Amino acid sequence: MTLLPVRIQRGDAVRAKLAALGLTTEDVRDAVDWARQGAVSPVLAVAEPDTAHGASRPKPSALSSRKPKRKD
Repeated sequence: MTLLPVRIQRGDAVRAKLAALGLTTEDVRDAVDWARQGAVSPVLAVAEPDTAHGASRPKPSALSSRKPKRKD
């Protein structure tokens, strides 16, 4: 019979690393709070896409002034 060591889960590895660095739960909480201060709401980020790469939105007046094309 061969015994194998129990595989350490990722959560255990993270907790061990935090302990090795001397970081506490409060330190992690403070870091998360600090990181969230500059965060943008995901809803706003999706609702208002960035106009990167030279793309621009057409003006509403430009769309409303167009006449429908006439079919012959």
